[in-house]
Amino acid sequence: MAKRILMCPPKYFKVEYAINPWMDTHNKVDVPRAQSQWNELKKTLERAGAKVEVMDPTVSEREASKFACNSVAVGKNVVMPAGNDETAKALTDRGYNVHFVDMSEFIKSGGASKCCTLAI
Repeated sequence: MAKRILMCPPKYFKVEYAINPWMDTHNKVDVPRAQSQWNELKKTLERAGAKVEVMDPTVSEREASKFACNSVAVGKNVVMPAGNDETAKALTDRGYNVHFVDMSEFIKSGGASKCCTLAI
């Protein structure tokens, strides 16, 4: 497990489209429950030994649609879909090196950098 994890609270979390049988656009997100689950995830990661750094969600609606948060961190390097300059700046300001990759075809199906990887 990564020793340092950057997390954003689920401020803008919602389901607007379905890409698998478990997603249903008619099922509205229970925001208080999502926040509670996020809090439990954070606590569990910390108990497992991770240093969790909480960052306000700075991703704009435009960059969210370009899957800015579907990125992969390898140490101080972050590989993210191209075209997410605002998010890249927020990460660069925190000491990360950002590497852009064209993920436009994967984004069409609802995924990007993170969906193409499995940290082991």
